[in-house]
This record gives sequence, structure tokens and C-alpha cells, in this order.
Amino acid sequence: MAIDWIHVCLRAWKSPKGVVGREPFDLLSFHEGDAVRVKEGVGAFETSLIFFVDERLETYNGADDPHESFGSAIESGLVCAAAWIESRDASAFDQCRAAGLNIDVLIDSWIDHKTNRWTRVPMYRESVFRNLLGAAQGALIRAAASTSMKPGRR
Repeated sequence: MAIDWIHVCLRAWKSPKGVVGREPFDLLSFHEGDAVRVKEGVGAFETSLIFFVDERLETYNGADDPHESFGSAIESGLVCAAAWIESRDASAFDQCRAAGLNIDVLIDSWIDHKTNRWTRVPMYRESVFRNLLGAAQGALIRAAASTSMKPGRR
């Protein structure tokens, strides 16, 4: 299994054609530096995204062990995401729902030459996200570790 890139995002949108903008960032008390990057949904049908993991294997080509470095970066991003979610007030997610925001988690990747969208879990409770991140962390670390298997190493 070869992972070329992976994104783990908190995604927010409004149905049917609402413009999301900065609203989820404000309601969740998001600040620059809380995540790798953000994308603000500025038009109808656009989502706002908070990227906790935004990694490409090629970024680590100069490292002693690119696959190990890539896997460590994924793990670090997931740990930071879990800590950030844990630090949010539970009522922030209720405020998002009350504002008409739909929130879920998107794990998007390119594995073995195809796009994989692993999950879209509705955020009915912030604990769902915490549990998902724990499960995703284990799965992604195992997948990233399998990319570091060199020929003859099993």
C-alpha cells in the first residue's frame, strides 16, 4: 500500500445553498496556528475546511527515512486535532448546529493510485469526532507504516 498524500479536515457547510464563510471558525473559537491551514467557503455550495493533516510523501523525500517522517507527520497532526477538539467547549458544536451548519470529518487520501474518502461522520456530538480521530489515527499510522516496508523487510 502506498500513500501519496492525505488530508484530515473538519468540514462545515449549510444546506441547501448557504454561504458558510468564517462562521464555523468563529463558533468553534478557531485561531491561526490551531491547524495546518483553513479554506473559507465563500460561495454557495462551498464548504469551509479546517485541515489538521495536509501531508504529501514527496515533502519528505530528503529525509533519512521519508516514509517514517511522513507517518510521524500524520500522527502529529492527528494528535493535535484530537487535542484541539478536546479543548473546544461542548456547547460550540450545539451553536454550530443552531446556526444551520452541517459539520463532519473528511479523511481524503491518494492510496495505490486512487482517491479514497474514508469517512463522512455527522457531528451530532463532539465525542463522535474524538472517537473517529482515535480510530483514524491508528488506521492511518498503520497504513503509513506499511509504506515504509522496504523490499526484503517484513
